[in-house]
Amino acid sequence: MKSIPSSRKLLCLFVPLPHNRIIEYIRSKYDPPSFKCIQAHVTLCREHEVADWSEVEDKLSALEEVHIPLNFKRPEIAKEGGLFLFAQGRSDEFFKYRKFLLPNDREVDSLSPHITLIHPRTPYSSIKTLSQVSKFIFPQGIIFREIALIEQTHGSSWRVIRRYSGVSPLEKYRL
Repeated sequence: MKSIPSSRKLLCLFVPLPHNRIIEYIRSKYDPPSFKCIQAHVTLCREHEVADWSEVEDKLSALEEVHIPLNFKRPEIAKEGGLFLFAQGRSDEFFKYRKFLLPNDREVDSLSPHITLIHPRTPYSSIKTLSQVSKFIFPQGIIFREIALIEQTHGSSWRVIRRYSGVSPLEKYRL
């Protein structure tokens, strides 16, 4: 069994209100451990992709705005298990932010944007659950306007270190 690192960081896009309501309901009902550990989100950058977190934070602090529109399909069972809302269509802005934040040697398209409804490690009856979950109306288009740097220590719940939504024009000119 893999050991859990003592500390992990990642960048994510938390699903904003009102879009998160039905997603969080599904997560609380079918995957309580993940629901308690972290809010519904789209992972933007994983810990193993980032070489220098201070460099990434400097880049995030310099953003003028965060604007990442994503459209989502209906819930799907992934081949490795779990239940997800995968992004569909063009995700250009998502990959533009990944390219901006990650070192040049990283493959920015190696991460497919998605929202995890039920994590693959959570046991559930996939076909029955999919038929129950598919009855709900999920948000199709969501615009993410904030990037969160989050950290997990010793397998505990994730905590937000800092949120980045861009610098207002007035902030740039403060003395």
